[in-house]
Parts: sequence; C-alpha cells; structure tokens
Amino acid sequence: MSSHRLDPLMKPRSIAYIGASETPGSPGHALIYQVKRYGYDGAIYPVNPKYESIQGVDCFASIGDIPEPVDLAILAISSQRVEQQLEQAIAAGARSAVIFDTCYVPDDPDRTLLKRLRDMAREADMPVCGGNGMGIINAAEGVHSTFDNVLDHHRPGGQAAFITHSGSVFAEFGLHHPRVRFNIVVSAGQEIGATMDEYLDYALGIDGMRAVCLFVETVRKPQAFIAALEKADAMGVAIIACKVGRSEKAAAFAQTHSGALVGNDSAYQAVFDRYGVVRVHSLDEMANTVSLFTADRQVTAGGLSMVIDSGGERELVVDIADDIGVPFAEISDDTKAKIAERLFFALEPANPLDAWGNGGEEWDDEVAHYLTALSEDPDTGLTALSGEFANHHTLEDEYGSSLLAAYESSDKPMILLPNIAGADYEGMARALTDRGIPVLDSTVHAMNAIKHAFAYRDRRARPAPLPVPTCDPETVERWRERLATGEDLDEAAGYDLLRDFSVAAPNYRIAEDEASAVAGAEALGYPVVLKTAMPGIAHKSDVGGVKLDIQDSAALADIYRDMSERLGGRVLVTPMIKSDGVEVVMGMVRDSNFGPIVMLGAGGVFVEIMKDVRVILPPFGVDVAEREIDRLKIRPLLDGARGRPAVDIKALAETLSHFSALVFALGDSIREIDVNPLIVGPEGCVAVDALVVRG
Repeated sequence: MSSHRLDPLMKPRSIAYIGASETPGSPGHALIYQVKRYGYDGAIYPVNPKYESIQGVDCFASIGDIPEPVDLAILAISSQRVEQQLEQAIAAGARSAVIFDTCYVPDDPDRTLLKRLRDMAREADMPVCGGNGMGIINAAEGVHSTFDNVLDHHRPGGQAAFITHSGSVFAEFGLHHPRVRFNIVVSAGQEIGATMDEYLDYALGIDGMRAVCLFVETVRKPQAFIAALEKADAMGVAIIACKVGRSEKAAAFAQTHSGALVGNDSAYQAVFDRYGVVRVHSLDEMANTVSLFTADRQVTAGGLSMVIDSGGERELVVDIADDIGVPFAEISDDTKAKIAERLFFALEPANPLDAWGNGGEEWDDEVAHYLTALSEDPDTGLTALSGEFANHHTLEDEYGSSLLAAYESSDKPMILLPNIAGADYEGMARALTDRGIPVLDSTVHAMNAIKHAFAYRDRRARPAPLPVPTCDPETVERWRERLATGEDLDEAAGYDLLRDFSVAAPNYRIAEDEASAVAGAEALGYPVVLKTAMPGIAHKSDVGGVKLDIQDSAALADIYRDMSERLGGRVLVTPMIKSDGVEVVMGMVRDSNFGPIVMLGAGGVFVEIMKDVRVILPPFGVDVAEREIDRLKIRPLLDGARGRPAVDIKALAETLSHFSALVFALGDSIREIDVNPLIVGPEGCVAVDALVVRG
C-alpha cells in the first residue's frame, strides 16, 4: 500500500517501550515478550532508568538516549507521567505513540489532561492511539503493540479488520474469539491523535481486505468518517458496525415533530443506509456476520436452503427466519426429486429439509447428497447444515464429513448453523472454518447474519442511482439571503419555500381583519381552512388555532372573531384539501455531527405515538425515495385499504426527492422543517401544513 499518515503507528520499523519492565505479569514486561514472540523484525528499545537490559535487550534511561528517532513510542506508564513522557517522545522525534492509561489524574478535576495531550499530538501532527485503550495488532506486519495475550490464530492472511473504541471489546472480541481472524485490531480509545476514520482508511489500503468491523461509541470527525465509508462502498469492502449508545433521548429543544422523532442515532442510521454499512446490535451478531462476509465463497442469488436433523427445530428455524426476514429458497421439482431418491419414506422433500428419518449407517452420505442437491438448485444462494452438535464430533465423522464432502463437490457457499451457541463443538467448528466453511453460532444471530449478507448482495447488484433533482441557483441564493435576515418564517413563507423547490403547497391569503379574511376565502373558494398566523405559535392545533371545512362567509366571520380575540388578528386562509389520501409527515432536522437529515413517517395527529419513521441522508433521487417509502409500516395503507383507493406513490417519491434537494441546498441555514401533514392521494400529494425553523 502507498504511504499513509498512520504508517509509523501501524507498521513501525522501530519501537520504544517507555515503562518496560522485567517484572512478569506487568504490562511493561508483556509488551516486550509479545513483540519478541511474534517475530517483529524492527528495532526495539526498552526505556526504564531502573534497568540496563530487559529480556536480553539493552535498556535506555529515557527515550532521548535512544540513538535514533523511533517510529513508535509506547507509553506503558501511569497517567501522572504521560504528559511529560509524551512531550519527551515528541522532542526526541518519535513519529507516533500508543497510550494505555486513562489520562485522568486525581489532581486534575476538570480533566484538562486529555485536552492537553490532544493539543500536543495535533501540534506535532503525531498519530496517537489511546488513551484508555489496549493498543494495536497488525498481524500482516508482525506488530503487536498490546500487552494482552494474543491467540495464535492472529496471523497474516485474515481478510478483516476490527476497530473499536472499547478496550474490553478489543480483547474479548478482537483477540479472543476462536474463529474470527482479523489482520488488524485497533483499540482506538479516546482517540488522542488518531481517529476511527483514519484507522478505517488505513485498513482499506490493505490488499485482500473484505470487511472492516467497527465498535463505535462516537464519531469525532464526521465528514472524514463519511469519506472513509464512501471509499469502502466504492471498493466493495463491507463495513460492519455496532453503534452503541443508541437509546432514545428526549429532544428537549425540538420545535417540530421531526426534531422530536429524529435523534442522534437516527442520523447514524441515515449515514449507514447511504453507504451500505451493515449495522449489527451485538458482538455475537458481528462475529457471525464477519465470518459470513469473509468466507471464500460469498452468497449468490436466491434464498437459504437448509438440512436439519429435527422436525421440531425445523419449525423453530422457520419461525425465526420469518421474524427476521430471511427467505428460504423455492426449490424446484427436480431438486425435490433428487432429495427423494434417498430420503426416508415418511419425510417430505422440502426446504428446509428434515433429514433425520431413522438414521442408519448411510446417513452421513445421505446428508451430503441432500446438501449437494439443495446447493445446486437455481434459487439457492446459501446452504446450511443444522444439527445436534457436540464435543465428540470432528471433521471426520457425522456432520463435519457430510458438510465437507458436499462443499467440495459444489462451488456455492455453505455454512454450519448450530441452533445453540453454548454447545461444545469448537473442534469441528475450527476445522470447518479452516477449510473455508463458516460456522455461525445460534439461530437468531445466524439468521441476522444471513439477512445482512443477502441485503448486502442485493444492494451491490442495484443499478446506478437515479439523478438527484437540481435546484435553481438563483432560487437557492434568494432563500439563503432571506433566511439570513433573522426574520422568522411563518406558514405562508413555508408554503412559498416548498413551492420554489417543486413541493406542492396550497394557495393562501394572509388577513389582518375580518373583512380581509372573508375576501380571501371568497377568492380562494369555499370550503376553506382558517389558521392563526400570529408570530410565535408553532403548533396551532394545540391552542385552537386551526378550523377546518368552513363552508361560507357567515361561519368564517364567527370563527375569525373568536380566534382573533383569543390569539390575535393575523390569520392564514387556505382552501380545504379534501382527499381520500393518507397523511404522512415529511421533515428535516440538522444533526450536530452529520448535518441535514430528511425524515419521512406516518403523519397526522399520531405522528409521535406511532413513530413509523425513515431517516435519509440528502440529497437523493426517486429510486432511493421509493425504497424508503416501501420500508414504512404504513406502506400497505398507501396501496389502498378497506375500500380506499391506492395513492400516487410516484408523486410521493418525487416530492420527497425534491424536498431532499431543498434540504441539501439550504440545510445549513435551517434547523428544522416540519410538513405535517403531507396528504398523499390518488392524484398526487400536497403539503397542508409547513413549519420552518431557521438555523
């Protein structure tokens, strides 16, 4: 790979160990032991004034005494000494550093030490891993900048990387999982001088990389992170992310329904959706997913086929697959005939296949026959063997030999799928993994991994996205100038804004007195809607500021007098939109990390109760809009229900796409937009209410 800012950190040619020790069990001892054990061929320099040598290697009193500037300085010392030692490392010309300690000290109640360390790293342009982390493993380069024990399966050849903010997860998942092989494992910690986006970018430069797993607490450089995701998407490298801290928090300062519904985690989801990031919700799900994504054979077109040795467990698997959304292959009559050739007479040739029957001496060969037949079916994208696995099973007997024989006679992917994660079958599992057959632990996690693989496959097969609507530059500039004046936008201005960006909105009249209100209604034509237009009233319905379906001038005059006495004389008159349509909400919020986000959901008065919401990173074309509409829970209502007509889905998609162009063009000047409801009917859609909150 070409040169990278993180080269001194990820593949150093010389390492100084500040805090090296001869005391067994100490981090300073383990660091030297690990790097010698795994055959690092660069220069190593223990640093500790107490010793002349450590583990047979000459020791130096300080990093300044080392005869050359080192690529990497590892600070295996307490937080009280970190600032001084990092300063000395920078002065000695060290090009990168790893810090393990928390960087919190008792006499620093404001916790300014971490900021000072970040400032030092930034001024020196030094990549610093940590603090509060566990270091780095780069198996391809033989670099083990960690004091934790490393299993032997961390050797060159892994096709995945793992980058985590959690040190415990670094060890528990990155180092100690018996079957997941990572070429690179990074404990980013507090990201003093290197951030997740940089580690991800580095991993993408490694030949043969198929997947990168991320355990994310926060993203400190959002745009750089997006750039790395975009790069991975273009390369076809799968990003598998577990974003923690996703629980809902009240949007205390939100002024719109959109702001209340779209929290920080929704913005992450919008980014993940845009760039094809596979989101998982547990480490077990991540382990299964990366195992499947880095297998020698990737899933092909079609669904899941399965051989299982239990009728009851078959029902369980089918139920779980249905809940998660994993499709089973629709096998052909020819495939059923092949299966029936050797199937026990009381069993049905079907998918999933209950293959137990009465067992027998030829059962192993029969299972291999069933697996091969299912795998060869045109609608099979992945074949699984599920059964009663135990510690006495090996690759040479029963399930292992059946699966391996079928795998070697086919060119399609196969997996072993134990339904209980706690069963002791690790010997066979490791052997199958080494032969290229993933073993996915437990039904739920396995089905989620399979769903991810199918979805990723389908996404990669999509045609190029449709164009994004263009915006007239003069219109954008005019609205940018208006938004910069500091004046609030009332509902009428909101209608004008939407119309200027090809979103249908009603005609209107603004009135300051009864006569003007009546004249406006007569010009628009009855029936009409009367709304308060007094400044500062965001949610008009909550204060009795909206009256619908007013039929004549006399009724309008009575309603105007009541509303003006309670709320003030300024009103908005619009035609009454009568439709058999469905109410949806369309909105925009500006996330503190990722900027403007578009929201679409079930609308009307129950918007915050149903919380049927999709969030989308703008801008996007009609094809993206249609996919997001299809994901709504209310999607069946749009096709017509209980005798109601189907609505114009194309019009809704076009409206949403144009709205995304508005959001992208002006999102830095607007904090929130709420269009609720947007009425979608058989002949199009129209924004009935619009609230715009300046940025």
